[in-house]
Amino acid sequence: MIDDGSDDTRGDHHGQPVRLGHHAPRGHDPRRPRRGLRRPHRLGPSHPRPSRGLRQGRPGRRVQGGDRGRGRGRAPAGDGGRDDAAARLRSPGPVARPLGPGLAPLDRPDARRHPRGHARHRARRCRQRRASRRRGARPHRRGPRGAPRRLAGAPDGRGGRAPVRGCPVIRPGQTLGILGGGQLGRMLALAAARLGLKVHIYTPDADSPAAVVAGACTLAPYDDEAALAGFARAVDVVTFEFESIPARAAETVAAVAKLRPSALALATTQDRLAEKDFLNGLGLPTAPYRAVDGLADLEAALADLGRPAVLKTRRFGYDGKGQAMIRPGTDPTDALAAIASAPAILEGFVPFAREVSVVAARGVDGAFAAYDPCHNEHRDHILGVTRVPAGLSPATAEAALAMARAIADALDYVGVLAVEMFLVEEAGGERLVVNEIAPRVHNSGHWTVEGARTSQFEQHVRAVCGWPLGSTERLGRVEMTNLIGADIEAWAGILADPHAALHLYGKAEARPGRKMGHVTRVFPEG
Repeated sequence: MIDDGSDDTRGDHHGQPVRLGHHAPRGHDPRRPRRGLRRPHRLGPSHPRPSRGLRQGRPGRRVQGGDRGRGRGRAPAGDGGRDDAAARLRSPGPVARPLGPGLAPLDRPDARRHPRGHARHRARRCRQRRASRRRGARPHRRGPRGAPRRLAGAPDGRGGRAPVRGCPVIRPGQTLGILGGGQLGRMLALAAARLGLKVHIYTPDADSPAAVVAGACTLAPYDDEAALAGFARAVDVVTFEFESIPARAAETVAAVAKLRPSALALATTQDRLAEKDFLNGLGLPTAPYRAVDGLADLEAALADLGRPAVLKTRRFGYDGKGQAMIRPGTDPTDALAAIASAPAILEGFVPFAREVSVVAARGVDGAFAAYDPCHNEHRDHILGVTRVPAGLSPATAEAALAMARAIADALDYVGVLAVEMFLVEEAGGERLVVNEIAPRVHNSGHWTVEGARTSQFEQHVRAVCGWPLGSTERLGRVEMTNLIGADIEAWAGILADPHAALHLYGKAEARPGRKMGHVTRVFPEG
Protein backbone atom coordinates (compact mmCIF):
# COMPACT_ATOMS: atom_id res chain seq x y z
CA MET A 1 0.00 0.00 0.00
CA ILE A 2 1.25 3.47 -0.87
CA ASP A 3 1.42 6.22 1.73
CA ASP A 4 -0.57 9.21 0.50
CA GLY A 5 0.42 11.40 3.42
CA SER A 6 -2.79 10.96 5.42
CA ASP A 7 -2.91 9.60 8.96
CA ASP A 8 -5.56 7.05 7.95
CA THR A 9 -3.31 5.14 5.54
CA ARG A 10 -2.70 1.69 6.98
CA GLY A 11 -1.44 -1.70 5.84
CA ASP A 12 -1.12 -5.05 7.50
CA HIS A 13 1.68 -7.39 8.49
CA HIS A 14 0.94 -10.94 9.66
CA GLY A 15 -2.63 -9.88 10.22
CA GLN A 16 -1.73 -6.88 12.38
CA PRO A 17 -2.56 -3.31 11.29
CA VAL A 18 0.47 -1.10 10.69
CA ARG A 19 0.45 2.66 10.15
CA LEU A 20 3.18 3.82 7.82
CA GLY A 21 3.15 7.48 8.93
CA HIS A 22 4.11 10.59 6.98
CA HIS A 23 7.02 9.20 5.01
CA ALA A 24 6.45 10.55 1.53
CA PRO A 25 6.61 14.24 2.40
CA ARG A 26 9.98 13.62 4.04
CA GLY A 27 11.54 11.78 1.13
CA HIS A 28 11.36 8.27 2.60
CA ASP A 29 10.54 5.23 0.51
CA PRO A 30 6.91 4.50 1.43
CA ARG A 31 7.31 0.84 0.45
CA ARG A 32 10.00 0.20 3.01
CA PRO A 33 9.10 0.20 6.68
CA ARG A 34 11.39 2.15 8.98
CA ARG A 35 12.20 -0.99 10.93
CA GLY A 36 11.25 -4.62 10.81
CA LEU A 37 8.46 -5.59 13.12
CA ARG A 38 10.04 -8.95 13.81
CA ARG A 39 13.71 -9.76 13.68
CA PRO A 40 15.51 -13.10 13.69
CA HIS A 41 16.94 -12.55 17.16
CA ARG A 42 13.54 -11.75 18.67
CA LEU A 43 11.17 -14.24 20.27
CA GLY A 44 7.43 -14.01 20.63
CA PRO A 45 4.21 -14.30 18.65
CA SER A 46 3.07 -11.86 16.01
CA HIS A 47 0.81 -9.84 18.25
CA PRO A 48 1.49 -6.69 20.30
CA ARG A 49 2.85 -8.45 23.36
CA PRO A 50 6.30 -7.00 24.18
CA SER A 51 9.09 -9.03 22.64
CA ARG A 52 12.11 -10.28 24.57
CA GLY A 53 15.71 -9.94 23.49
CA LEU A 54 17.97 -12.98 23.54
CA ARG A 55 20.76 -12.78 26.09
CA GLN A 56 24.15 -12.70 24.44
CA GLY A 57 27.67 -12.93 25.75
CA ARG A 58 29.01 -15.05 28.59
CA PRO A 59 26.54 -16.92 30.80
CA GLY A 60 25.51 -15.01 33.89
CA ARG A 61 26.49 -11.64 32.49
CA ARG A 62 23.75 -9.22 31.63
CA VAL A 63 23.91 -7.35 28.36
CA GLN A 64 24.07 -3.59 28.75
CA GLY A 65 21.16 -2.65 26.54
CA GLY A 66 19.28 0.54 25.86
CA ASP A 67 16.63 -0.38 28.44
CA ARG A 68 19.01 -0.46 31.38
CA GLY A 69 18.08 3.06 32.57
CA ARG A 70 15.49 4.01 35.11
CA GLY A 71 12.66 4.25 32.58
CA ARG A 72 13.27 0.95 30.82
CA GLY A 73 11.33 -0.63 28.02
CA ARG A 74 9.88 2.58 26.60
CA ALA A 75 8.46 2.61 23.10
CA PRO A 76 9.64 5.27 20.64
CA ALA A 77 7.58 8.40 20.24
CA GLY A 78 4.58 8.16 17.95
CA ASP A 79 5.18 9.22 14.36
CA GLY A 80 2.93 11.86 12.92
CA GLY A 81 1.45 12.86 16.24
CA ARG A 82 -0.40 9.60 16.99
CA ASP A 83 0.32 6.24 18.56
CA ASP A 84 1.64 3.37 16.46
CA ALA A 85 -1.10 0.79 16.40
CA ALA A 86 1.31 -2.16 16.56
CA ALA A 87 2.77 -0.93 19.82
CA ARG A 88 -0.34 0.52 21.39
CA LEU A 89 -0.01 -1.33 24.70
CA ARG A 90 3.31 0.36 25.45
CA SER A 91 3.27 3.47 23.31
CA PRO A 92 3.61 6.97 24.69
CA GLY A 93 1.10 9.73 24.40
CA PRO A 94 1.13 12.25 21.56
CA VAL A 95 3.97 14.63 20.99
CA ALA A 96 3.65 17.37 23.60
CA ARG A 97 2.48 20.75 22.43
CA PRO A 98 4.91 23.67 22.42
CA LEU A 99 5.16 25.32 25.83
CA GLY A 100 4.84 28.78 24.31
CA PRO A 101 4.99 30.80 21.09
CA GLY A 102 8.13 30.12 19.12
CA LEU A 103 9.12 27.11 21.24
CA ALA A 104 9.68 23.65 19.82
CA PRO A 105 7.38 20.70 20.63
CA LEU A 106 8.81 18.05 22.94
CA ASP A 107 8.62 14.30 22.42
CA ARG A 108 7.46 12.26 25.40
CA PRO A 109 8.83 8.73 25.15
CA ASP A 110 7.66 7.67 28.60
CA ALA A 111 4.36 9.53 28.90
CA ARG A 112 1.51 7.76 30.74
CA ARG A 113 3.85 5.06 31.95
CA HIS A 114 5.60 6.65 34.94
CA PRO A 115 5.55 9.85 37.03
CA ARG A 116 8.37 11.01 34.75
CA GLY A 117 5.79 11.62 32.03
CA HIS A 118 6.83 15.24 31.69
CA ALA A 119 9.57 15.73 29.13
CA ARG A 120 11.86 17.27 31.74
CA HIS A 121 11.63 14.12 33.85
CA ARG A 122 12.65 11.59 31.23
CA ALA A 123 15.77 9.54 31.75
CA ARG A 124 18.14 11.17 29.27
CA ARG A 125 21.14 9.59 27.68
CA CYS A 126 24.04 11.28 26.07
CA ARG A 127 22.68 11.24 22.50
CA GLN A 128 18.97 11.72 23.05
CA ARG A 129 17.25 14.79 21.78
CA ARG A 130 15.52 16.88 24.39
CA ALA A 131 13.35 18.73 21.86
CA SER A 132 12.19 18.23 18.28
CA ARG A 133 14.75 20.53 16.74
CA ARG A 134 16.96 20.28 13.71
CA ARG A 135 20.23 20.48 15.55
CA GLY A 136 21.67 17.41 17.20
CA ALA A 137 21.69 16.70 20.89
CA ARG A 138 24.55 18.04 22.92
CA PRO A 139 27.06 15.46 24.10
CA HIS A 140 26.94 14.55 27.75
CA ARG A 141 29.51 16.57 29.68
CA ARG A 142 31.34 15.11 32.58
CA GLY A 143 32.89 17.31 35.24
CA PRO A 144 36.59 17.15 36.02
CA ARG A 145 37.71 14.16 38.01
CA GLY A 146 37.30 14.82 41.69
CA ALA A 147 35.01 17.83 41.17
CA PRO A 148 32.44 18.43 43.92
CA ARG A 149 29.13 16.73 43.30
CA ARG A 150 25.92 18.73 43.22
CA LEU A 151 23.42 17.22 45.59
CA ALA A 152 19.68 17.72 45.56
CA GLY A 153 17.86 19.15 48.55
CA ALA A 154 16.10 16.42 50.49
CA PRO A 155 15.28 15.74 54.13
CA ASP A 156 18.23 14.33 56.04
CA GLY A 157 16.09 12.73 58.74
CA ARG A 158 17.21 15.17 61.45
CA GLY A 159 15.20 18.27 60.68
CA GLY A 160 17.70 19.63 58.16
CA ARG A 161 18.05 19.22 54.44
CA ALA A 162 20.82 18.25 52.09
CA PRO A 163 22.20 21.06 49.88
CA VAL A 164 20.02 22.21 47.02
CA ARG A 165 20.72 21.29 43.41
CA GLY A 166 23.18 23.66 41.79
CA CYS A 167 24.96 24.69 45.01
CA PRO A 168 28.57 23.48 45.10
CA VAL A 169 29.30 21.32 48.12
CA ILE A 170 32.72 21.58 49.74
CA ARG A 171 34.11 18.12 50.36
CA PRO A 172 36.44 16.94 53.13
CA GLY A 173 40.00 17.56 52.03
CA GLN A 174 39.20 20.88 50.39
CA THR A 175 40.17 24.24 51.87
CA LEU A 176 38.20 26.69 53.99
CA GLY A 177 39.51 30.25 53.93
CA ILE A 178 38.94 32.47 56.96
CA LEU A 179 39.28 36.25 56.91
CA GLY A 180 40.57 37.22 60.35
CA GLY A 181 42.94 35.49 62.74
CA GLY A 182 41.51 36.01 66.23
CA GLN A 183 40.12 33.51 68.71
CA LEU A 184 36.92 33.00 66.72
CA GLY A 185 38.96 32.10 63.65
CA ARG A 186 41.04 29.78 65.82
CA MET A 187 37.99 27.85 67.05
CA LEU A 188 36.54 27.75 63.53
CA ALA A 189 39.82 26.32 62.24
CA LEU A 190 39.85 23.63 64.94
CA ALA A 191 36.27 22.63 64.11
CA ALA A 192 37.04 22.53 60.39
CA ALA A 193 40.13 20.38 60.93
CA ARG A 194 38.09 17.86 62.92
CA LEU A 195 35.79 17.56 59.90
CA GLY A 196 38.68 16.84 57.54
CA LEU A 197 39.02 20.29 55.98
CA LYS A 198 42.18 22.25 55.35
CA VAL A 199 42.22 25.82 56.66
CA HIS A 200 43.87 28.94 55.25
CA ILE A 201 43.88 32.09 57.40
CA TYR A 202 44.13 35.65 56.05
CA THR A 203 45.23 38.12 58.70
CA PRO A 204 47.34 41.27 59.03
CA ASP A 205 48.45 40.22 62.54
CA ALA A 206 51.76 38.42 62.89
CA ASP A 207 50.78 36.91 66.29
CA SER A 208 47.42 35.62 65.10
CA PRO A 209 45.87 33.01 67.46
CA ALA A 210 44.22 31.31 64.47
CA ALA A 211 47.33 31.06 62.30
CA VAL A 212 49.11 28.67 64.68
CA VAL A 213 46.39 26.02 64.28
CA ALA A 214 45.84 26.43 60.51
CA GLY A 215 47.64 24.73 57.66
CA ALA A 216 48.32 27.96 55.75
CA CYS A 217 48.31 31.67 56.47
CA THR A 218 48.48 34.79 54.31
CA LEU A 219 49.97 37.66 56.31
CA ALA A 220 48.88 40.87 54.58
CA PRO A 221 46.74 43.96 55.22
CA TYR A 222 43.09 44.06 54.20
CA ASP A 223 43.75 46.71 51.55
CA ASP A 224 46.20 44.49 49.63
CA GLU A 225 43.93 43.44 46.77
CA ALA A 226 46.56 41.26 45.10
CA ALA A 227 47.09 39.29 48.31
CA LEU A 228 43.33 38.98 48.83
CA ALA A 229 42.82 37.67 45.30
CA GLY A 230 45.68 35.17 45.69
CA PHE A 231 44.21 33.98 48.98
CA ALA A 232 40.77 33.54 47.38
CA ARG A 233 42.24 31.50 44.52
CA ALA A 234 43.95 29.17 46.99
CA VAL A 235 40.75 28.15 48.82
CA ASP A 236 37.37 26.63 47.96
CA VAL A 237 35.07 28.77 50.12
CA VAL A 238 35.68 31.83 52.30
CA THR A 239 34.12 33.01 55.54
CA PHE A 240 35.04 35.67 58.10
CA GLU A 241 35.41 35.64 61.87
CA PHE A 242 34.39 39.23 62.66
CA GLU A 243 32.32 41.95 61.02
CA SER A 244 34.98 44.66 60.87
CA ILE A 245 36.41 43.26 57.63
CA PRO A 246 36.49 46.23 55.21
CA ALA A 247 33.69 46.02 52.65
CA ARG A 248 36.16 46.47 49.79
CA ALA A 249 38.19 43.47 51.00
CA ALA A 250 35.06 41.32 51.13
CA GLU A 251 34.07 42.38 47.62
CA THR A 252 37.55 41.58 46.29
CA VAL A 253 37.38 38.07 47.74
CA ALA A 254 33.79 37.52 46.58
CA ALA A 255 34.81 38.34 43.00
CA VAL A 256 37.14 35.31 43.01
CA ALA A 257 35.70 32.78 45.48
CA LYS A 258 32.42 31.94 47.16
CA LEU A 259 32.02 34.17 50.25
CA ARG A 260 29.65 32.98 52.97
CA PRO A 261 28.00 34.92 54.56
CA SER A 262 27.67 37.29 51.61
CA ALA A 263 29.27 40.70 51.24
CA LEU A 264 25.75 42.18 51.36
CA ALA A 265 25.06 40.60 54.76
CA LEU A 266 28.38 41.96 55.99
CA ALA A 267 27.71 45.47 54.69
CA THR A 268 24.26 45.54 56.29
CA THR A 269 25.44 44.48 59.73
CA GLN A 270 28.73 46.36 60.04
CA ASP A 271 27.02 49.76 59.81
CA ARG A 272 24.73 50.40 62.78
CA LEU A 273 22.58 52.88 60.87
CA ALA A 274 22.07 50.51 57.92
CA GLU A 275 21.38 47.70 60.38
CA LYS A 276 18.72 49.69 62.26
CA ASP A 277 17.06 50.69 58.98
CA PHE A 278 17.08 47.03 57.91
CA LEU A 279 15.52 45.84 61.17
CA ASN A 280 12.83 48.51 61.10
CA GLY A 281 12.08 47.57 57.51
CA LEU A 282 11.29 44.05 58.75
CA GLY A 283 8.96 45.46 61.39
CA LEU A 284 11.22 44.33 64.25
CA PRO A 285 11.37 46.54 67.36
CA THR A 286 14.57 48.51 68.03
CA ALA A 287 15.55 51.44 70.20
CA PRO A 288 14.59 54.80 68.67
CA TYR A 289 17.58 56.23 66.79
CA ARG A 290 18.88 59.14 64.74
CA ALA A 291 21.87 59.54 62.42
CA VAL A 292 24.56 61.88 63.75
CA ASP A 293 27.18 63.50 61.50
CA GLY A 294 28.11 66.43 63.70
CA LEU A 295 27.23 68.55 66.71
CA ALA A 296 24.09 70.04 65.15
CA ASP A 297 22.74 66.55 64.37
CA LEU A 298 23.52 65.38 67.89
CA GLU A 299 21.74 68.29 69.55
CA ALA A 300 18.68 67.80 67.34
CA ALA A 301 18.66 64.05 68.07
CA LEU A 302 18.88 64.65 71.82
CA ALA A 303 15.94 67.03 71.57
CA ASP A 304 13.91 64.26 69.88
CA LEU A 305 15.00 61.24 71.94
CA GLY A 306 15.79 62.81 75.29
CA ARG A 307 18.33 61.70 77.88
CA PRO A 308 19.82 59.32 78.79
CA ALA A 309 20.88 58.18 75.34
CA VAL A 310 23.81 56.26 73.87
CA LEU A 311 26.04 57.69 71.15
CA LYS A 312 27.69 54.94 69.06
CA THR A 313 30.01 54.99 66.10
CA ARG A 314 28.36 53.57 63.02
CA ARG A 315 31.28 51.19 62.43
CA PHE A 316 33.98 49.23 64.27
CA GLY A 317 32.54 49.41 67.78
CA TYR A 318 32.32 46.32 69.99
CA ASP A 319 32.67 45.37 73.67
CA GLY A 320 31.79 48.93 74.65
CA LYS A 321 34.34 50.53 72.33
CA GLY A 322 33.15 53.46 70.22
CA GLN A 323 30.32 54.36 72.61
CA ALA A 324 29.50 57.25 74.92
CA MET A 325 26.61 57.52 77.37
CA ILE A 326 24.92 60.93 77.37
CA ARG A 327 23.20 61.58 80.67
CA PRO A 328 21.50 64.71 81.98
CA GLY A 329 24.27 67.27 82.28
CA THR A 330 26.64 65.60 79.77
CA ASP A 331 28.13 68.05 77.27
CA PRO A 332 27.36 66.80 73.73
CA THR A 333 30.76 68.09 72.61
CA ASP A 334 32.48 65.78 75.08
CA ALA A 335 30.44 62.83 73.82
CA LEU A 336 31.49 63.52 70.24
CA ALA A 337 35.12 63.82 71.31
CA ALA A 338 34.88 60.42 73.04
CA ILE A 339 34.16 58.79 69.67
CA ALA A 340 36.60 61.01 67.75
CA SER A 341 33.70 62.74 65.96
CA ALA A 342 33.20 59.67 63.77
CA PRO A 343 29.93 59.20 61.86
CA ALA A 344 27.55 57.98 64.54
CA ILE A 345 24.07 56.99 65.59
CA LEU A 346 22.24 58.15 68.72
CA GLU A 347 20.02 55.54 70.34
CA GLY A 348 17.34 56.26 72.88
CA PHE A 349 17.96 54.46 76.16
CA VAL A 350 16.04 51.17 76.62
CA PRO A 351 15.24 50.35 80.28
CA PHE A 352 15.89 46.63 79.93
CA ALA A 353 15.77 43.98 82.64
CA ARG A 354 18.14 41.51 80.96
CA GLU A 355 20.24 41.10 77.86
CA VAL A 356 19.61 37.94 75.87
CA SER A 357 20.86 36.58 72.58
CA VAL A 358 19.92 33.94 70.04
CA VAL A 359 22.66 32.08 68.19
CA ALA A 360 21.31 30.46 65.05
CA ALA A 361 22.43 29.04 61.72
CA ARG A 362 21.01 29.08 58.21
CA GLY A 363 22.18 26.73 55.48
CA VAL A 364 22.69 27.15 51.76
CA ASP A 365 19.30 25.51 51.23
CA GLY A 366 17.51 27.85 53.65
CA ALA A 367 17.36 25.30 56.49
CA PHE A 368 17.32 27.02 59.88
CA ALA A 369 18.49 25.79 63.28
CA ALA A 370 18.66 27.84 66.48
CA TYR A 371 20.10 27.21 69.91
CA ASP A 372 18.15 28.00 73.05
CA PRO A 373 18.18 31.72 73.92
CA CYS A 374 20.83 32.62 76.49
CA HIS A 375 21.08 35.21 79.25
CA ASN A 376 24.17 37.44 79.10
CA GLU A 377 25.76 39.40 81.93
CA HIS A 378 28.30 42.10 81.08
CA ARG A 379 31.17 43.53 83.06
CA ASP A 380 32.46 46.95 81.98
CA HIS A 381 30.56 46.55 78.68
CA ILE A 382 32.28 43.20 77.99
CA LEU A 383 30.45 39.89 78.15
CA GLY A 384 31.30 38.22 81.44
CA VAL A 385 28.93 35.25 81.86
CA THR A 386 26.42 33.48 79.62
CA ARG A 387 23.79 31.17 81.11
CA VAL A 388 21.46 28.79 79.29
CA PRO A 389 18.51 28.51 79.51
CA ALA A 390 17.74 32.21 79.76
CA GLY A 391 14.65 31.86 81.94
CA LEU A 392 12.30 33.35 79.35
CA SER A 393 8.64 32.48 79.13
CA PRO A 394 7.86 29.99 76.34
CA ALA A 395 6.11 32.71 74.33
CA THR A 396 9.05 35.12 74.65
CA ALA A 397 11.58 32.42 73.76
CA GLU A 398 9.54 31.53 70.68
CA ALA A 399 9.37 35.20 69.69
CA ALA A 400 13.16 35.50 70.02
CA LEU A 401 13.71 32.54 67.69
CA ALA A 402 11.19 33.93 65.20
CA MET A 403 13.03 37.27 65.12
CA ALA A 404 16.35 35.54 64.46
CA ARG A 405 14.85 33.52 61.64
CA ALA A 406 13.22 36.56 60.03
CA ILE A 407 16.59 38.32 60.02
CA ALA A 408 18.47 35.34 58.58
CA ASP A 409 15.90 34.78 55.84
CA ALA A 410 15.76 38.45 54.86
CA LEU A 411 19.56 38.55 54.49
CA ASP A 412 19.57 35.22 52.60
CA TYR A 413 22.16 34.41 55.22
CA VAL A 414 24.50 31.41 55.16
CA GLY A 415 26.35 30.56 58.35
CA VAL A 416 25.98 31.25 62.06
CA LEU A 417 24.77 34.60 63.34
CA ALA A 418 23.83 36.02 66.72
CA VAL A 419 21.00 38.44 67.46
CA GLU A 420 21.44 40.46 70.65
CA MET A 421 18.22 41.61 72.33
CA PHE A 422 16.97 43.52 75.35
CA LEU A 423 14.25 41.98 77.50
CA VAL A 424 11.93 44.74 78.68
CA GLU A 425 9.54 43.98 81.54
CA GLU A 426 6.29 45.89 81.59
CA ALA A 427 3.07 45.79 83.55
CA GLY A 428 1.41 43.76 80.82
CA GLY A 429 4.25 41.26 80.52
CA GLU A 430 7.60 41.28 78.73
CA ARG A 431 8.79 42.18 75.26
CA LEU A 432 11.99 42.00 73.22
CA VAL A 433 13.90 44.81 71.53
CA VAL A 434 16.58 43.92 68.97
CA ASN A 435 19.90 45.56 69.79
CA GLU A 436 22.46 44.30 67.27
CA ILE A 437 23.21 41.55 64.77
CA ALA A 438 26.58 39.78 64.74
CA PRO A 439 27.12 38.11 61.32
CA ARG A 440 29.44 35.44 62.68
CA VAL A 441 29.99 32.96 65.47
CA HIS A 442 29.52 34.78 68.77
CA ASN A 443 30.98 34.93 72.26
CA SER A 444 27.59 34.10 73.76
CA GLY A 445 27.60 30.86 71.74
CA HIS A 446 30.84 29.46 73.18
CA TRP A 447 28.80 27.33 75.58
CA THR A 448 27.72 25.16 72.64
CA VAL A 449 31.13 23.45 72.40
CA GLU A 450 30.40 21.34 75.49
CA GLY A 451 26.74 22.18 76.05
CA ALA A 452 25.10 21.25 72.72
CA ARG A 453 25.14 18.36 70.27
CA THR A 454 26.78 20.55 67.64
CA SER A 455 28.99 23.52 68.52
CA GLN A 456 28.39 26.86 66.86
CA PHE A 457 31.81 26.53 65.19
CA GLU A 458 31.03 23.17 63.61
CA GLN A 459 27.60 24.50 62.67
CA HIS A 460 29.14 27.45 60.86
CA VAL A 461 31.54 25.17 58.99
CA ARG A 462 28.66 22.90 58.01
CA ALA A 463 26.61 25.83 56.74
CA VAL A 464 29.27 27.57 54.65
CA CYS A 465 30.37 24.23 53.14
CA GLY A 466 26.83 23.40 52.04
CA TRP A 467 26.45 20.51 54.48
CA PRO A 468 23.34 19.61 56.53
CA LEU A 469 23.03 21.54 59.77
CA GLY A 470 23.66 19.66 63.00
CA SER A 471 21.44 19.21 66.03
CA THR A 472 21.15 22.17 68.41
CA GLU A 473 19.94 20.04 71.31
CA ARG A 474 21.16 21.36 74.66
CA LEU A 475 22.84 18.79 76.94
CA GLY A 476 22.04 20.40 80.29
CA ARG A 477 22.17 23.71 82.11
CA VAL A 478 25.26 25.54 80.93
CA GLU A 479 27.35 28.42 82.22
CA MET A 480 30.17 30.00 80.21
CA THR A 481 32.55 32.50 81.85
CA ASN A 482 34.99 34.66 79.92
CA LEU A 483 38.56 34.95 81.17
CA ILE A 484 39.40 38.62 80.71
CA GLY A 485 42.84 40.10 81.30
CA ALA A 486 44.36 38.80 84.52
CA ASP A 487 41.62 36.16 84.91
CA ILE A 488 43.88 33.91 82.87
CA GLU A 489 46.13 33.46 85.91
CA ALA A 490 43.53 31.09 87.38
CA TRP A 491 44.07 28.52 84.63
CA ALA A 492 45.68 25.90 86.89
CA GLY A 493 42.81 25.94 89.36
CA ILE A 494 40.29 25.68 86.53
CA LEU A 495 42.03 22.59 85.20
CA ALA A 496 41.69 21.00 88.64
CA ASP A 497 37.89 21.37 88.47
CA PRO A 498 36.48 18.14 86.98
CA HIS A 499 33.33 19.98 85.84
CA ALA A 500 35.17 22.76 83.98
CA ALA A 501 36.23 22.80 80.32
CA LEU A 502 39.02 25.34 79.78
CA HIS A 503 39.67 27.07 76.46
CA LEU A 504 42.75 29.29 76.11
CA TYR A 505 43.21 31.42 73.01
CA GLY A 506 47.01 31.43 72.84
CA LYS A 507 47.39 35.20 73.12
CA ALA A 508 50.86 36.29 74.17
CA GLU A 509 49.93 39.20 76.44
CA ALA A 510 47.14 39.56 78.99
CA ARG A 511 45.88 43.15 78.93
CA PRO A 512 42.94 44.71 80.78
CA GLY A 513 39.75 44.12 78.81
CA ARG A 514 41.34 41.51 76.54
CA LYS A 515 39.60 38.16 76.19
CA MET A 516 42.17 35.48 76.93
CA GLY A 517 39.97 32.40 77.11
CA HIS A 518 36.77 31.00 78.57
CA VAL A 519 35.59 28.18 80.78
CA THR A 520 32.37 26.19 80.39
CA ARG A 521 30.51 24.11 82.94
CA VAL A 522 27.56 21.84 82.14
CA PHE A 523 25.13 20.82 84.89
CA PRO A 524 22.25 18.34 84.87
CA GLU A 525 18.81 19.75 84.17
CA GLY A 526 16.66 20.56 87.17
